[in-house]
Amino acid sequence: MRRHLMAIMAVLLLVSHATADLYTPNRALFVIRTEFFDIIFPNESRSAAEYLSEFADETYAEIASLLETTPRIRLAVVITPDSEQLNGYYTSWPYPRIVLYQAPVDLNYSLGSFRNDLYTVFYHELTHAVSLSIRDPVQEALVTVFGSPLGLSMYTTPLYFSEGVSVSFESLDGFGRTDDPLAAGILRQDILEGAFKTRQQVAGAWDRYPYSYYHVYGGYFSRWLQQRFGMERYAELWRHLGTGMIFKPLERGLFSAGHFFEVYGVEINGAWEEFKSSMAIKVPVYMDTRPIRPLSDARALASSGGDLYYADEASGTIYGYDTRTGLEQALFRTGYPVSRLDAAKDGSLLISTIRSQDGLPMLALLTWDAASRRLVDLHREGLRDAAWATEDKIVAIRVDGYQTDIVLSGLDGEKVLLPGSERVSYASPSISADGLTLYALARIDGTVSIIRMRMGGSGPFPVQRLVLPDGIVHVRYLSIAGETLYAAWDDGSLYRLIEIDGETIRYQGVPISGGVHRPVSAAGSIFYLGRFSGGSAPCAFPADRVPLAFSGVPAIWEDMSGLPPTMSVYDRERGVQAMPYSVLPWLLPRYWHPTFSVDVSGLTGAGAAFYIADPAERYAATVALGWDARASAADARFDLSWNRWAPMISIRLEDEFALLDALDPSGGMDRSSLISIGLADTVRSSRAGAFEWSVRTGLSAATLVDTARPYAPWSDAAVSTMAIVYWYDFRVPVSPHLSRYGYGLSLAGRADRVFLPALDEVGAGAEASIMGNLPWSGLGFRIDGAVGLSGSSAYGGDGYELRGFVRTASFPSRAEFSSVPAGRWYTQGEASLTPLSAEIQRGLWMLYANRLTVTAGTRACAVADAGMGAVFMDASAFGRLELTWTPVAGAFATIHPILGAELWYRMSDGMTGFSLSLEAGS
Repeated sequence: MRRHLMAIMAVLLLVSHATADLYTPNRALFVIRTEFFDIIFPNESRSAAEYLSEFADETYAEIASLLETTPRIRLAVVITPDSEQLNGYYTSWPYPRIVLYQAPVDLNYSLGSFRNDLYTVFYHELTHAVSLSIRDPVQEALVTVFGSPLGLSMYTTPLYFSEGVSVSFESLDGFGRTDDPLAAGILRQDILEGAFKTRQQVAGAWDRYPYSYYHVYGGYFSRWLQQRFGMERYAELWRHLGTGMIFKPLERGLFSAGHFFEVYGVEINGAWEEFKSSMAIKVPVYMDTRPIRPLSDARALASSGGDLYYADEASGTIYGYDTRTGLEQALFRTGYPVSRLDAAKDGSLLISTIRSQDGLPMLALLTWDAASRRLVDLHREGLRDAAWATEDKIVAIRVDGYQTDIVLSGLDGEKVLLPGSERVSYASPSISADGLTLYALARIDGTVSIIRMRMGGSGPFPVQRLVLPDGIVHVRYLSIAGETLYAAWDDGSLYRLIEIDGETIRYQGVPISGGVHRPVSAAGSIFYLGRFSGGSAPCAFPADRVPLAFSGVPAIWEDMSGLPPTMSVYDRERGVQAMPYSVLPWLLPRYWHPTFSVDVSGLTGAGAAFYIADPAERYAATVALGWDARASAADARFDLSWNRWAPMISIRLEDEFALLDALDPSGGMDRSSLISIGLADTVRSSRAGAFEWSVRTGLSAATLVDTARPYAPWSDAAVSTMAIVYWYDFRVPVSPHLSRYGYGLSLAGRADRVFLPALDEVGAGAEASIMGNLPWSGLGFRIDGAVGLSGSSAYGGDGYELRGFVRTASFPSRAEFSSVPAGRWYTQGEASLTPLSAEIQRGLWMLYANRLTVTAGTRACAVADAGMGAVFMDASAFGRLELTWTPVAGAFATIHPILGAELWYRMSDGMTGFSLSLEAGS
């Protein structure tokens, strides 16, 4: 029974990873039905849902026409207002559906090139649904019988095509990412540095900075194919991808010319090289860049006087830098990405960031006081992109669904300075030094301008637009220092500097390697963020501007019609019929597949697994039923995750039969049964790190099987409860030469009672672990300890024991210590060194090697007997070889599993052991 009870406790430790509920707090939902869509939404998203219903079916027909197919599947579209960062996704699991996060884009990021946020994100996700549902009759029959996850395109189409088609189609109106030089700058910088990525790498295999390339590389490659060969051939390629990838490769193989050659008449590798040439910068580039610190993942940048302040995403740290002395100082940690910093005269900071609420990102504004060094939450909900206006007021972007307003916020309330609409959006609001003029970026119908508006007085004052010279386009990153404005522009090479000083516009002509992002002024010099293939960092702008070919023109401000907007599509009364949402139709399985069980003697059973899920992700369930011919009995399992309220609730019921020895069919069988319920949640800190906890309790039972009476009464049964809390703060440096560093601490408590056979005492135990990796060193450690809290509870090398029954502990079991006897307390430790972590980043066909890591170290353990008398100790030395690799096949290319081989030597008796492992990677 040992194996069963160990497996049962492993279940009790399990924390499900189901997606969190899309709505928080819980609220009533409604549905609008069109010809092809069920649009599900709460009342707060009614205007967006009604607007979407006006163009959803027409958009479906348009995308299908482009890919020369027809609309034929019905999709659920879920809109949630409970994420304040724009996003969305399409999934076919367990049925086709689209999720849209109702939030506006930030103009200073790559999605800021959209013209209409809701329309463009929906167009992008719907393109996924259309392209990945192109199938041959055999696949269509499989999907009809079993469900959409058996459509094979998702598993065979390279990610640079499955994402590329959507990114390129989102840009067909001229305003998506493939028409935005900010996204293109990633490819152009890679070419400039000789680091242009291979097709395998952009298919998902690349796992270094910036971690996913398939969106931008794939989008631009698809656009290049469409422009180079025409949309008809591109649609033909997708018919090949959807109908024949399982039988024929994309590129030339041993027995096939490949789909790409059949469609285009050229080899895909040759096309990739031609595409690379088309993306190269066609003008001279200034290469003498001057980063002021090593490359990392620098995001926001601000200045005050002679000091710089910047956020490093990789370390989760805000830094200060004295430009006069060159000294850098870590100011404080932050647990979430920082989108903007603004510095007051005394060095106090205003931080625009996010926080997590029930797993969804919500906007947050923090202040850091330079004198007290305290970080304080301002509790100004729904604001981002904030800057100081006065000592007690801020100017910020108010997020309202898919719209933005510029507001002035203080303790006395909030005033809207400029309202927005679906056509008009804002970013980078800043107030002049005299407090009388508002400056900002405004996107009107996809085009961004620098605007200004006087404040105060009787008003209203007209909004004025800066007239930029011809060709100065795609403006971003507005900042102000004194009476000078700074911004950046790009016409298809890399971002360059703009200065507006009094009556003159000066703009940089020759691009500089890394581009000029988020320029600011400090101590009379310009600093900016440079973005390179290996990371980003603050850089000093060259003092000698002659090689950069600056030009100057008069600064002309003209009154701007259309601001503020008079009407938004979200303000219209449409009267679209909506019905209360019912979960009942979604309780039926939408996907199922047969299951089979085998052992060394052959096929031993068959059954089916059924998958049920709510489009709003409030619940997900799996039901598996099968017949075991060896036991002449049924196997059954039911798993449910319920996410409607935090924390998540998970329930498991199972009754299954298995061989006592998997290699010996004649060795007998046993039956194990379980009913358990668990709670789990994760909370991230605004300062750094995250806190996870879980509690699970269950009733488990087992018995030997008599095939004549497979359902005989159980001979062993136990009630078990376990609680775990885990705090961790790990960081991954951008540099491939540095390993993950940080620390973690876990505490666990358990209580159980074995009542078959009867025991007189309840078992209880406490467990603790601390683990960490030291920065810059390759040194790691882990210490585990446990103590039995009742007379019959004990811990040893195999884990927790209660009167001879073994359960899995919360810490790992080491093979070399598995024979260590259990006692009242047990501790084990490990110290390791990783002298080699070699980047390979090479592949062959569908296999890609990322890196090889060598680790060596020592372990030790100690255990006290039940009477706390004698102490037994042992030690070992070990060496471990790990290969991180990638299966380059569709969506599987993001898995990055780790294949490990470990050899150990036990000190007490000279025994050696060897093991292989396969773990999930990042």
